[in-house]
Amino acid sequence: MKKILSVLAALALISGSAFGAAAISLNNYDANNGAGAPVFYQKSGTLPSGTGFYVEVYAGADANSLAPVTSSAGGSVFALDNTGSFDAGIGIVPGVADNATATFVVHAWKGDNSPTGWQTASEAVASAAFTQATGNSTPPNIPAPATFNFPTGLIIAAGTTPIVPEPTTIALALFGAAGLLFFRRK
Repeated sequence: MKKILSVLAALALISGSAFGAAAISLNNYDANNGAGAPVFYQKSGTLPSGTGFYVEVYAGADANSLAPVTSSAGGSVFALDNTGSFDAGIGIVPGVADNATATFVVHAWKGDNSPTGWQTASEAVASAAFTQATGNSTPPNIPAPATFNFPTGLIIAAGTTPIVPEPTTIALALFGAAGLLFFRRK
């Protein structure tokens, strides 16, 4: 009977550490070694002003398992203040064990604060996927979230894809300009 209880206790410890709740400090004030990483708004060229600017952080064990990071206070969509910053307390990273590395993507947008707000916003941006170490939030440990390395340079803009012409377009334009100059010289 003692062997069965010790095996069950060991399995409980292993499963608790394998399926723990990794944690991060869910803010962009502490990023860049305390310098911060504000989100900018392209139309004004400055920081967001007023209401209607939001971020949502997605994370998982890898880029194929991303899910919204929920705050210890609840919710996964966070409002930006006038400095382009947010502070939502401790974030619980889904499906990642304590003190493990997780993959993150950040969405920022101007629009409504629903979980689908980013998908319907006309002015939005998504960061590239990045990885970082996490902290822990699983008892009996004292919660020790890792500092969130929020990506710098997020700019909320109309459309998320810049217009870049194909190289053949540029080549055709150059040939056309050369032809025009050739015929004008005659």
